[in-house]
Amino acid sequence: MAAEHSASAGEAFHEDEADLVRGALSLSQKLVVDVMVPLEDVFALPADAAMDLATMKQVIALGHSRVPVYWGPAKSSITRFIHVKDQIMLTPADATPVASLRFHDPQWVGPEDSLFALLNTFQEGHAHMAFVSRHPELARQALASQGEFPGGKSGCIGVITLEDIIEEILTEEIYDESDIRAAKQVLNKFVLTIVRPRLEKKRAGAAAVAASDSSIPPNSPLRRLPSVERLVLRSSFTEASVDGKRRVLRGKTLKSELAAHSEQPGTSSAAASSGSASRDMASPLLAPSEP
Repeated sequence: MAAEHSASAGEAFHEDEADLVRGALSLSQKLVVDVMVPLEDVFALPADAAMDLATMKQVIALGHSRVPVYWGPAKSSITRFIHVKDQIMLTPADATPVASLRFHDPQWVGPEDSLFALLNTFQEGHAHMAFVSRHPELARQALASQGEFPGGKSGCIGVITLEDIIEEILTEEIYDESDIRAAKQVLNKFVLTIVRPRLEKKRAGAAAVAASDSSIPPNSPLRRLPSVERLVLRSSFTEASVDGKRRVLRGKTLKSELAAHSEQPGTSSAAASSGSASRDMASPLLAPSEP
């Protein structure tokens, strides 16, 4: 369908536009169980915990905007969730009990419910987090009964949010600021420990070839090789995430970081006399991962 529309419009779909169309069309065919986060992978707080410094550090480090809360020893007894923004005025030294915080009621859905139907529910202004139960109606009834919490067959088996559904429509993950900072740290470490030494070796090899071959003209690119810093700063890097989806990180490493790394022991250029070094200089640093 996307291809037909593109042909009739006289111009090609952008890759992101095509992904968006495919994601939207496939939404009605997907179920909650296809997207939900299984209970064992859900971060949740026990109701008898305290919002002390250690707990608040853990919540902040994970970066979630909502955190489920459970009563009793089993995480499947998750019933409600807290908004992290509601806790901004808490003092860690007070160790406020989690049970005394302001709670929000989630949606309760079944694993076989349609993602499209859940999206409509979220759009109606209800909570943007839903708990998944094999018997969601029993879970609702248990919560309506004072002092009873879903358990057994009606207990929570997973969690799904509005963001999860949007990611399915976009067919790619949504990264927040903390994700980007972490990605940059990984990228910088990769550049400094792996890419830079390789570039230094290739550059030294190409320079050695140019110095030993008098037939190379003075104005040849081999006699005017750019610095390693310029090569790194102008490079793009492609990384594939664990879910198999394509992730492109276009990062520029600060010259100050490169300079600081150059001053460390064991990071000097290693000469290589390979005849293919000049050809290697023109090759991409990393082959793009398959989408």
